[in-house]
Amino acid sequence: PSRPSGMVSERSSRYSSVFYSIPFNRTEVESEEKVHKRIASKGAVFFLSNVVTKAFGFLFMVITGRLLGPSNFGLLSLGMAVLSLVQKIGAFGLPNTIQRFLSGRATPEKDSRYGAILIIGGGLALIGGLVMFIMAPYVANEVFKKTSLVSPLKVLAAAATVGVLY
Repeated sequence: PSRPSGMVSERSSRYSSVFYSIPFNRTEVESEEKVHKRIASKGAVFFLSNVVTKAFGFLFMVITGRLLGPSNFGLLSLGMAVLSLVQKIGAFGLPNTIQRFLSGRATPEKDSRYGAILIIGGGLALIGGLVMFIMAPYVANEVFKKTSLVSPLKVLAAAATVGVLY
C-alpha cells in the first residue's frame, strides 16, 4: 500500500510493521512522530490532572483538619479509612477487569460484557454499602470504641456504594 509522502520507510523503524498494521479511522495514516507527540501530550495532561487532584486533596485535608479540630478530624479519618476499605472490597477487582479485558475498540460483544460487569459491580457495591450501613454501630462501638462514629459511617456507606461504580 502507498504511504503519504514524508512517512518513514519500513526499514528505518523497527516498529513500522506493527505501526502500519494498526487500523485508524482516518483517511491517511499518521506518522510515528505525530502519534508519539499525541501520546505524550495526552500523557502530560493526565499527569498534570493527577498532580492537581492530589494538591486539592492535600488542601482539603489541611483545611478540614483546621476546621474540625483534632478529635473530629480523627473521626473523619477513621471513617474515610473504613470507606476506602469497603470500596476496595465492594469493587471486587472490577475496575482492573474492565481496564484489562475491555480496553480497545468498542464491539457489540464488549458492550454486552461491559453492561454485565456494571450490573455485577452495582450489585456488589449495593451489598457492600448495605453491609457497611448495617455494621456501622458494631464497627463504631466495638472496633473503634467511638459511638459518635455511627452516623458518619452510615453516611459513608452511601458514598461507598456510589464510589464503587465511579
